[in-house]
Parts: sequence; C-alpha cells; structure tokens
Amino acid sequence: MRLGFKATGKAGYWGYKWRKKLESTTLYIWKIEDISKKDKLQALESIESEVVYHYRTYTNQWPAYQTEIHFYETTLEHRELALEIYIHVTNGDER
Repeated sequence: MRLGFKATGKAGYWGYKWRKKLESTTLYIWKIEDISKKDKLQALESIESEVVYHYRTYTNQWPAYQTEIHFYETTLEHRELALEIYIHVTNGDER
C-alpha cells in the first residue's frame, strides 16, 4: 500500500487515484487461511471482482476509483464471500 500512496509517476505508475481526492476512507481487511500463496492471490482477486460485480449490479456504475480488475473463474465460495463483504461494507444498503 505504501507504493500506492508514495508513487510519483516514475515508470508510469501514479498510485491510488483516490489518495488526493478523498478526505477520509475506511480500510477493511480480510484474511484467507489454509490456502497456498499462489492460490491466495487468485482467490483474493476473484473475490474482489465479484464485490465489484455486486457494486455494478446495484448501482449501474463502476466504483469511482476502481482502476484495475482481474477476472478468474470463481467458485461458489468466492461468490458467497464477495456478497458477504459487499453487504458488510454497505451495511446492507444497495449503494
């Protein structure tokens, strides 16, 4: 995350788009256990894409600062976790 806040455009990377636009934000952290390091990244990216899918479905918009997304074949568990996360961060509101 440090790089996302400190990036200066070197090598074309400018960091998080929202870092200079939002006055505050909330960081949620989820931990995935009992999975290999290689599979963990793909699982996290699969869940992330499903959370974004829920956002898009309920708002008809992409998240304002979503600049990158990876799509993989998801499992029922990925989709269930994504819905649980989406409901948690929106407090059940379809924002």
